[in-house]
Amino acid sequence: MRHVFPLLAFAVVGCAPLLTFDNPKEDAAIAKAEILLVYAKTWSARNEKKLDSLEPLRQYAEDGEKALIDPWGQMFHFCYVTEPETQAERLVIWTTEPRTGKVIAAPRQLAHLVEVGN
Repeated sequence: MRHVFPLLAFAVVGCAPLLTFDNPKEDAAIAKAEILLVYAKTWSARNEKKLDSLEPLRQYAEDGEKALIDPWGQMFHFCYVTEPETQAERLVIWTTEPRTGKVIAAPRQLAHLVEVGN
């Protein structure tokens, strides 16, 4: 039993930079968006084309349609943006926090490029 505490301490401390703990729903939304981004990359590689809907991603998720819904009950969105540093087109999976309108996206560093309402 004495070996459990160091592992738990490592797990909590090791994950601290990834999660904010300020808003658990935001943390959950980021995690879900990142998982959807992995599913999207898998789908695109298998189908050799760009994603044109999030619907095909349901097949990869255990919870099916629920995987496409954020913690506030809204559907996730996606768009393609041009990354400023490389000029590469990148897929972004995103949602908004309903109270503040804050864009929550994966990859996180591209959230500021999402144009809400388009």
